Amino acid sequence: MIDVKEFSYEHIDSFNEALEELVSTEGEFYPGRRSDKEFYNRVYLQNKFGCKTFIALKNNIVVGYVILHSKNNLADIEMSYVKKNFRKNGVAKSMNQHLEKYCIENNTKEINTYAHYDNLRSEEHTSELQSRFGISYAV
Repeated sequence: MIDVKEFSYEHIDSFNEALEELVSTEGEFYPGRRSDKEFYNRVYLQNKFGCKTFIALKNNIVVGYVILHSKNNLADIEMSYVKKNFRKNGVAKSMNQHLEKYCIENNTKEINTYAHYDNLRSEEHTSELQSRFGISYAV
């Protein structure tokens, strides 16, 4: 079973393991910008810019996460990641269902998601998730 909840520092070590996998296996998402755990910890986990980080846990280990930025009833999915060994096991679906519930409870009217312009694999995956969950988007 996958449990999705807001990040707390009791899971920092497990979160950093997932983040290390992202950085080492997926490459940098934003060329020229630091792609390391200190950057993500500073910007996202310390809630800079109004971001919330939600983690997917299996046996109390972080197996995925999604970072949401919301303001004025609009939300942007800044980043989502599922560890390789846990893909195709409903982790992304659980995170998306949790985000949807969170956004409804917080009166969010629109959720946006993006793929970096040169990250074609991410764009294909984003499109697949959007169609699977019935999310529409504009390019």
